[in-house]
Amino acid sequence: TSETMLIFSVGLCLFMVLVATNVGLSSALGAFVMGSLLAETSEGKRIEHLLHPLRDFFAAVFFVSVGMLFDPKVFADSWHLILGMSLFLIVVKTVTVVIGATLSGESLNTGIRAGLSLTQIGEFSFIIATLGMTLKVISPTLYPLVVGVSIVTSFTTPYLIGHSEKVAEWVERALPRRSLEWLKMYQLALQRQQGTNLAPILVRAYGPLMAVNLVLLLAVSWLIRHLVYEPLAEQIGAPPWVRAAGLTFDLLICLPFFYGLCLRRPHSSWREQLGRFPRFRYIQTVITAVRVALGIAMALAVSAQYVSWQTVSGLTISALVILAFVFYRYSKVIYRLMEARFFDQLGVRRKDTDPEKILPWDQHLSELAVGPDSPLVGMSIGQIGPQESFGVVVAAIERGQRRILAPKASDVIFPFDRLQVLGSDEGVERIRKLAELTEPPIIDEAPLKLLSVVLDAKSPVVGKPLRDSAIRDLVDGLVVGLERGEFRQLHPPADLRLEAGDRLWIVGDPDKILRLNGEG
Repeated sequence: TSETMLIFSVGLCLFMVLVATNVGLSSALGAFVMGSLLAETSEGKRIEHLLHPLRDFFAAVFFVSVGMLFDPKVFADSWHLILGMSLFLIVVKTVTVVIGATLSGESLNTGIRAGLSLTQIGEFSFIIATLGMTLKVISPTLYPLVVGVSIVTSFTTPYLIGHSEKVAEWVERALPRRSLEWLKMYQLALQRQQGTNLAPILVRAYGPLMAVNLVLLLAVSWLIRHLVYEPLAEQIGAPPWVRAAGLTFDLLICLPFFYGLCLRRPHSSWREQLGRFPRFRYIQTVITAVRVALGIAMALAVSAQYVSWQTVSGLTISALVILAFVFYRYSKVIYRLMEARFFDQLGVRRKDTDPEKILPWDQHLSELAVGPDSPLVGMSIGQIGPQESFGVVVAAIERGQRRILAPKASDVIFPFDRLQVLGSDEGVERIRKLAELTEPPIIDEAPLKLLSVVLDAKSPVVGKPLRDSAIRDLVDGLVVGLERGEFRQLHPPADLRLEAGDRLWIVGDPDKILRLNGEG
């Protein structure tokens, strides 16, 4: 039931907070660990939905309690210090956000508006200040100053957000035109490269997955060691069977995190993006090997908490010897099965086991992944002429779950097809350069953006119905929203007459949107 789920989830969270506090760690770390654990379960979304009202309630209680801790006398005595810290915070946070946003490819206008909306400090500042006072590393007089800065920035942030558009326009007018052109060229260059670089997608797909499971593995193993094993060892000693039981229990509890660290696949959305890169299938093997090696290293580190490194080394060597024996004993059988499977996949009835009598010595089978921008896309096998042009033979075409063996001359190549080609190294490399071409052509057209523009009285579209305003031709885009005072309309009707002061939200060419006000 929802009631049981809510109470159980909150109880687990508070239990982990209590555990973290008792071992000398931050209570926030305990809550984070348990929250991460619950988020990994199949009920994560349901738990999040149930906890929303409780989160809102505690947030209100928290801010009310923080406000009651504020002493107005401190503000009267140190108002110049509080205002100075608030001004410094607003300027520094705005500048840093603007720099980060522009470096990531956002426009200067977007960066300024984002920076002005993030100038306040929140509850985590109070947690850090409280922890600092508890550890006696900061002065107790700093806490009311932090609360005062939080209150000041909480009042100023709504006004900064409301005037962020005007501030952004003023900054753009104040900057030299050459600087604005350079920023725009930089933004367009990043947008053109977006989606063509594999490394950032790999980091976002595998980085958080590995980092979270690694942190959870270390935290849970540390807690089991200090909360379960050590108290038990103090009571009954640490004979070999106790150490073996502690190690087995630790590894069993940490098994889900080992799976997440070594074998869990990224989210399906990331897999779809990675699947667009033909070379990902080769990199994926390296990533899996690195993840498994990291998991083995962590398993050895966990084992070393209970047994000596000599014992760990002996167990590792014994496991490798057993694996080598099994491989040696059954490798021939496995190879024969793989070989038979290989020829069955090709549709070849093998009568002779000598590979030199089956294939020439300088011929081998290779797999090519056809990129979406390859010139081979849309061409038939007969038009490509692989044997005449490259000296190779296309043995099969794999398309999704379908396999076309011995394709005919009329079979057409599609994007993301996998070609099984037979030929020499030179011929295979020549056709590979064409098949796996992934560099998209450079398009000079400006990218579409969702922007807003306020119509002035000189705009040629003022006074006209939307259908007669020819905005579609002026901006090469579409009007998706309209704001008129307190009135807001998503997808405004075609007969709506435009007025001066209307704010239009348009998807189109950012350079051409200025034409709506008679500029450009």
